[in-house]
Amino acid sequence: MFVRREIESKVSLASDGATCVSSKAMAPTTVRKVKFSSLLVIAVLLSPATAYADAGVPMLPVTYPLILLFLVPVIAIEAFYIQRSLRTQWRNTIIATTVTNTLSMLLGYPLIWILLVSLQFQSTDFLNQTHSAVFIMILTAAWPTPGYGADWEILAAFVILLVPAFQLSAFVEGILLSRFRWLRSDRRSTHTVWVANVLSYCFLAIAGCIVLWWKIKHP
Repeated sequence: MFVRREIESKVSLASDGATCVSSKAMAPTTVRKVKFSSLLVIAVLLSPATAYADAGVPMLPVTYPLILLFLVPVIAIEAFYIQRSLRTQWRNTIIATTVTNTLSMLLGYPLIWILLVSLQFQSTDFLNQTHSAVFIMILTAAWPTPGYGADWEILAAFVILLVPAFQLSAFVEGILLSRFRWLRSDRRSTHTVWVANVLSYCFLAIAGCIVLWWKIKHP
């Protein structure tokens, strides 16, 4: 599958780790699960060798390039909406939205992914017992398990990961732009910032899915 070919240079140590998660030999304590998932994440991000088929598909190497690709359009959408809504100066608006999006998207998105991977590996027992496809898809969106072969499942995982990323981005931007008055506006901007993030992340979801779909069909 195209996703595995795209990330084969980054997931060499994931095979052994992913196998340990589902094995009975894994220690049941939460502390060990947290340590294991943290080491597994580091191994995936730093490893240069070839991935194995049973390692699953870590979505960060797949989705993060899309975040970088559409960062400028996202900033443009938010800056345009905020400036039109609050009548702020263009210079202040562009600088503020650029800085906040750089912090929330470039730094916040990987952090969200790491937290979701940790949650996924701590939920191993629940995932082995549940028969709900919805819960499985949500909890494994950060690192889909082997069997995520359908095209729409990769697109769904991408969109699911955008939900907490959107919440973090809107929250951080709301604090920086409203409470710290980076926009230098006397008008309340929290609601406007959230709406701007809704617009930008809707664009990101649609545009990202189009690019992923094109890569699936043209590997």
